[in-house]
Amino acid sequence: MAVYKQMPSRPIPQHSRIRPQRKMTGGALTLQSLLLFFLVLCSCSTISASAKQDQVYIVYLGEHDGAKATDAVLEDHHSLLLSVKGSEEAARASLLYSYKHTLNGFAAILSEEEARELSGRSEVVSTFRSEARWAPHTTRSWEFLGFEEGRRGPGDSDWLPSLDKSGSDVIVGVLDSGIWPESRSFSDEGLGPVPARWKGVCQGGDSFSPSSCNRKIIGARYYLKEYEAYYHGLNTTYAYRSPRDHDGHGTHTASTVAGRVVRGASALGGFAAGAASGGAPLARVAAYKVCWPIPGPNPNMENTCFEADMLAAMDDAVGDGVDVMSVSIGSVGAPLRFADDGIAVGALHAARRGVVVVCSGGNSGPKPATVSNLAPWLLTVAASSIDRAFDSPVKLGNGVAIMGQTVTPYQLPGNKPYPLIYAADAVVPGTPANVTNQCLPNSLSTEKVRGKIVVCLRGSGARVEKGLEVKRAGGAAILLGNPPASGSEVPVDAHVLPGTAVSADDAITILKYINSSSNPTAILDRSRTVVDVRPSPVMAQFSSRGPNVLEPNILKVPTVNNAEGGPIKNGDGSVAGPMDYGAGHIRPRHALDPGLVYDASYQDYLLFACASAGAQLDPALPCPASPPPPYQLNYPSVAVHGLNGTVTVRRTVTNVGAGEARYTVAVIEPAGVSVKVSPKNLKFARAGEKKTFKIKIQAKGTSTGNFSAGSYAWSDGVHVVRSPIVVLAA
Repeated sequence: MAVYKQMPSRPIPQHSRIRPQRKMTGGALTLQSLLLFFLVLCSCSTISASAKQDQVYIVYLGEHDGAKATDAVLEDHHSLLLSVKGSEEAARASLLYSYKHTLNGFAAILSEEEARELSGRSEVVSTFRSEARWAPHTTRSWEFLGFEEGRRGPGDSDWLPSLDKSGSDVIVGVLDSGIWPESRSFSDEGLGPVPARWKGVCQGGDSFSPSSCNRKIIGARYYLKEYEAYYHGLNTTYAYRSPRDHDGHGTHTASTVAGRVVRGASALGGFAAGAASGGAPLARVAAYKVCWPIPGPNPNMENTCFEADMLAAMDDAVGDGVDVMSVSIGSVGAPLRFADDGIAVGALHAARRGVVVVCSGGNSGPKPATVSNLAPWLLTVAASSIDRAFDSPVKLGNGVAIMGQTVTPYQLPGNKPYPLIYAADAVVPGTPANVTNQCLPNSLSTEKVRGKIVVCLRGSGARVEKGLEVKRAGGAAILLGNPPASGSEVPVDAHVLPGTAVSADDAITILKYINSSSNPTAILDRSRTVVDVRPSPVMAQFSSRGPNVLEPNILKVPTVNNAEGGPIKNGDGSVAGPMDYGAGHIRPRHALDPGLVYDASYQDYLLFACASAGAQLDPALPCPASPPPPYQLNYPSVAVHGLNGTVTVRRTVTNVGAGEARYTVAVIEPAGVSVKVSPKNLKFARAGEKKTFKIKIQAKGTSTGNFSAGSYAWSDGVHVVRSPIVVLAA
């Protein structure tokens, strides 16, 4: 699958705890193909908020009963605000958003005391501060997925024909940094009329008019009321007050989902040449701009996304008529309980209305327990590699050959050696000792690096900015070395001067050579695009890892065996486990005809929340005294945390095949665990029929303290419906 956009390595401001990330999608209007879509990947207010008393809070009231018109819902919200504000004028002035299409709630500027008073009301589920805790986390990606599923090789126009032709009536809502409508990926040539159920709008603004929409981009909105309340306005010198994309992230995610086939595409320098396409090139796109630049010296280096703005977009998207929501956004820091998580709340109510919400898992790996977007009603997608590389040979003066990776279009003049120097040996006086090897701005001595290849290490600062510093100081080229944590997972960048990136082991080899030579040199050869790289896929080191810290009885983050049938590995070369790849790698063609599916209702999710954290998410459906354990949620995977003795898990599958079917189960037991499924055979007389079975899981001996993984799979000879089993014994 495609790898998420890895954001630059630099400290995140305290107010920015969330970032957008990338993924892939494809699909059709049936439930299973909507799920497929992402297994593969307003008006403005200038109310200011003071640091202590006035903050934006989201007041969550649960589900609409459907009996009230939107005007009546809005009046209810005004009435609640009036109860704490004291005057009609103050109540109306404080309201930023009224959420009325799906969930029931509002965002308003409140004092801490006012928020506390509202949270004590019986009709209020939760009141939580809305913050900038969120932020935004290729030509061959979909073709590689076709290879994995036994499709034909390069050059075949129908390598994934079912995805290419089945999505024309699917509407994908993309929450991100906006969209660039002139891109060839969003041509509406040959598309039919906009689906009649669409109720959205094309909102104009800076450099974006309503005519920017067409039969491909059928809607566009932007949301920045809380952003402007926090930052006291929007600086339009570097951001558009409109749905237009200011940094390309939103355009990237939208085109990955549903971009038209664009032939002859390539990166700078002609790398990765081929036909670029989204997973469902005929699907329609609605852009919801919710992510904006963080003010500062480099505003477009980092985006921030406020919960109140995102929740308004999610509410509108469902009301507009989207089928799928792409939310390539995630948080950093400690995860919030479901009732206080804006994306989780919005997605719960979208799911009730049949809208699939798909989120990225995060860019905070490889540390454990870093995955975000943890609610089971969300699809959460990890990052792994495809089978393409951009080889850039490096030959050291001692004859050692190293293979780097780059899409830099620049080359050193002549195929000759250049002097080689380590950045830590070439810094200006006063450079902090802990960053001497980082090539940070204005850290390199012109006298020491002029005309040389400079070895910089990743860590603090953006990767491309390091090359910019080498160029500023007169360096001839950059060799960018991985830190140990990144292992052999080498970033592929287009630098502003000749250069390439190398693995952690190769960086050590280069530094040892520099230290052992009185005149170290290197030759950088021309780089080239290479396909069919093995093994693949490999789990990205930056991809966030499990377990699910809110509810370890839910397995998140899908990415199974690699294309060769061997185990999936991590970027550092180690064998990946269930906390790295979750439920397995996406299989888009199989997802269009899954055979069996696991359904869960809105009520099921409410019971899960009751059992998981004692959270009552809807006042109309109070938590029972003894809700079923979280692992009893009818989820496609089974995770049992703290197994002590025996646990019996129940699951119900629905036949979505053609009609009669008979399935037989096969079990692979996790190490140290006994698994018995009963009955062992399921016989269906018709499509839509449901069958329930039990899974008895028993610890065999003393716990090792590690997660152990296995699986069970139902097969009718055509379909294989596999479910992972992950167990941590007590």
